Amino acid sequence: MNLRAHVRSAAVALVLGVLALGSMDGSEGGDPIAEAEGQIEEGELALEEARLRREVEAELRAADDRRRLEGGRATSSRPAGTDAADGAAARPMTIRTDLPAVLATLSDEGYTADQRDALFERDFEDRWFLVEGRITDVGTWMGRKYVTIEVAPGNLCDVYLDDSFDILSVRKGGLGRFIGTFSFLGTGVMFHRQFEEGREAPADLAATASGRPTSPEPPRSAPPQTGPRGEVRRIIAQLWDGSLSFDQREALFDREHKGRTVEIRGRVSDVGTWLGEKYVTIDLGGGHLVDVYPGEDFDLLSIRLGESRGFVGRYEFLGVPEMFHHRIESASETR
Repeated sequence: MNLRAHVRSAAVALVLGVLALGSMDGSEGGDPIAEAEGQIEEGELALEEARLRREVEAELRAADDRRRLEGGRATSSRPAGTDAADGAAARPMTIRTDLPAVLATLSDEGYTADQRDALFERDFEDRWFLVEGRITDVGTWMGRKYVTIEVAPGNLCDVYLDDSFDILSVRKGGLGRFIGTFSFLGTGVMFHRQFEEGREAPADLAATASGRPTSPEPPRSAPPQTGPRGEVRRIIAQLWDGSLSFDQREALFDREHKGRTVEIRGRVSDVGTWLGEKYVTIDLGGGHLVDVYPGEDFDLLSIRLGESRGFVGRYEFLGVPEMFHHRIESASETR
């Protein structure tokens, strides 16, 4: 019999005792049955309160255990090139170089989804791997820098790198070689595989089952800035040559071209005002439209649509073809 049953039995006994006393002295007063039921309800509430208190205390103890465990992991961080087990001295990092074969195993249709998860957690999660193959994307996500590598067909892997990594040091289509800890299984297409603590792979680390392209395109350096001026048409051609991701394109523009004096010449496709400022739109083709804002007032009727006009000004905003116009400010017309 549990504690709740004991409380109910005691309350029933109390009711019977009160009834017996009432019948003996014949005194009038409150309803003894209602009073007893109130006492039973109070007892049940006290039991429920005690149960909830025990559950809260258990949750707090579990949270403390988790914090201590996470704190232990944080304090056991190790420098690159070492892999320390609990209570053991640091030893050389073990880096697996068979990632394409591992991904093939994890994609095996002979496993159910739960089996694949269990296999990943048991044999591969948090292990160091060489991630090598064709670069398909470079950029930032939620403030974190990453490189996406196609290790094998249908297997895209995101390697997350620290803030010191220069996203302009690699190009889409080139060969990527990094190491990282396998942190998220993903599906390979809709949800990429993920690797944390990414860094460039040692030059002498060779893959045993490589997913590298047969003729990788070597990384190319950023286009040089020639003198104080650049020609907008040439700059746009370089930024949209297909080897740069969207984030890389913006980073390169900010570093090499934003705020610098550039030249532009092309066909006038619009003349007007925007928020009180007069502008001339130049169509460079391929969906690239450039809004030029002269530094001095000019007569809107002095420029006709379809004319070829040239300007020199500061390149302040990088547009997107057929969506957002490029912007050049403080411009002066050239002949």
